[in-house]
Amino acid sequence: MVQRMGSITHRAVGNGYSYSVSGTDSDRLSVWGDVDVDQDGGSGTIEDENGEVRSIDVEWTGYGVLEATDEYGNSFELEAE
Repeated sequence: MVQRMGSITHRAVGNGYSYSVSGTDSDRLSVWGDVDVDQDGGSGTIEDENGEVRSIDVEWTGYGVLEATDEYGNSFELEAE
């Protein structure tokens, strides 16, 4: 089931939702990908503009805004689309 919340589209997955996300890394490079999230956080994968794919853990920091960390400790600010 796909639902729209304001301008955010999500798909129900188990006890949470799946979102397409985009944002930037600490060097302001663009990143994009998909995450599965519930109210406690979640995980997913993102790709940067250099083609590097990373696994990430995410947590909500505001409406439609997620803070992500990859396996190397790098941080990303993401917005659910």
